[in-house]
Amino acid sequence: MFSPRWSPDGKKIAFSLFDDHQRRDIFSVDADGADLTPLVSTAADDRYPAWSPNGKKLAFISYSNGTPNLYVKDLQTGEVSQTQTPGGVFLPDWLPGEEKISVVSFEDRNKIPLVIVDVQNQKSAPKKKLQPAPFHTIVNPVYQRRDFPTDMVFPSSTIKHYNSFAGIRPQILLPYADWSEKGWQPGVIIRFADPLEKQALLTSFTYRARPHFSLNYINQQWRPTIQAYLEKTTIDHGDFLYFKDGSSIPLIEDFRTASLGLNWTINRGKSLLAWHNLSLRATFTHRKVINQADFANPDISENFLPFQGWTNIVTLGYSFIKYRPDVFYDIHPKTGKSIAVAFSHASSYLGSDLSFNQASLLGVVRQQLPFLKHVIALRTGIFLREGDQAIQSRPALGMPYLRGVTFSREGTRQVFANLEYRFPIIRDLGLKIWIFYFEQFCGAFFTDVGKAWVSEFKGYHGNARRFADADWVQTAGFELRHRFYFLGKIPSVIRVGYGVNVRNFDERKLFVAFGRVF
Repeated sequence: MFSPRWSPDGKKIAFSLFDDHQRRDIFSVDADGADLTPLVSTAADDRYPAWSPNGKKLAFISYSNGTPNLYVKDLQTGEVSQTQTPGGVFLPDWLPGEEKISVVSFEDRNKIPLVIVDVQNQKSAPKKKLQPAPFHTIVNPVYQRRDFPTDMVFPSSTIKHYNSFAGIRPQILLPYADWSEKGWQPGVIIRFADPLEKQALLTSFTYRARPHFSLNYINQQWRPTIQAYLEKTTIDHGDFLYFKDGSSIPLIEDFRTASLGLNWTINRGKSLLAWHNLSLRATFTHRKVINQADFANPDISENFLPFQGWTNIVTLGYSFIKYRPDVFYDIHPKTGKSIAVAFSHASSYLGSDLSFNQASLLGVVRQQLPFLKHVIALRTGIFLREGDQAIQSRPALGMPYLRGVTFSREGTRQVFANLEYRFPIIRDLGLKIWIFYFEQFCGAFFTDVGKAWVSEFKGYHGNARRFADADWVQTAGFELRHRFYFLGKIPSVIRVGYGVNVRNFDERKLFVAFGRVF
């Protein structure tokens, strides 16, 4: 149920509701919950009901022509009138009397004006200090429809609950490509979901040298949230071992993984801006070296042979998050703080060929400055691991925690901190190309510092045995960040930056990263 509104006499409540056909229509119900009555039922998305002051008319928003427009239904005659708005309007509300309705207009991305629609005179009038929208006109009537007589009462037992499984439909079908040892191989990405996103499945498939596929399923219908993931791919590590004569051996492995996770969101009702998260996940991964024959060399130490077999892990995590919601939270978060703790365990009891324990702690704090939405943000973390490790996936400290380094520092003990000074550059570029909409630009100056120590593999970067023996690595640089929308509704953030090791200016790097900002 969405956007409930009391009738003027206080006897009924109007609201929008997804039915068992995944259509959002408008219903009313008595104050005691009885006599569920359909008021507006179309094949389109109908929402935001608003009673007229005398209760004889109902204003609402409908997507009947593809754009959210204002409609007014006479509950006695069934006649419906409509405004023509190219950009769309939302949140209707009647002014005193029966002649005018206020709506919020989204026709201009740079401002959100409140517009007054004169229902009687079929014209639009601006509210004080607001510009009118000249294309707001009333067409009366657009159509006359009586799908459900207003005097017909439906008992609540005839209305079925929302069925997210029945509403799953394909939403995205796009070409896709990923990398294999034979080069790029083409494929496709498909996303399925229901209208309320209670069920979502994102899958990809490519094929050239070998089939690659992934399945990511999220179920938010029940509590806790359930997430399942499957993947089969080929990982090309490039040149893996080097010999004194200058020759090298590449490493290509078949990688398969499956995981099942549960996530509980806990909010005690004391704050709408803070909540706790508890997660439990089991992950099963199998690695097989495709070019195993290349490592049949007596000169290669057993310690440097790539790992093959199962790595099965159980992870328990907890996080606390507090921040003020903001539409720019993914690219320019301005407030809030968070802390996250995770513990992972792998052992033969889980069928794993590697046994280890792993723990991590990550904290973030942000502070908005009193001018131009500039922000100071700090992130710090600790990583500890004890036990076996595969040589091709050794713990290492690098991107995204040490930006600008040309190689990661290996070690099963790691500490790091990131400090950023952030600022907006362009609020809305307003550039649309094909299925992409290019929007906001932000910038950030950063400095990262960290160190890693205790590595089981001699000869690799970061083989210090003690904290005091490991060198601190400190980098500084600049990031340019851009948010664009895929298919007009899926936000994505790309970050391009340049960093340099301030303790060794010969080490510097231009980097590209995707994903939201900490």
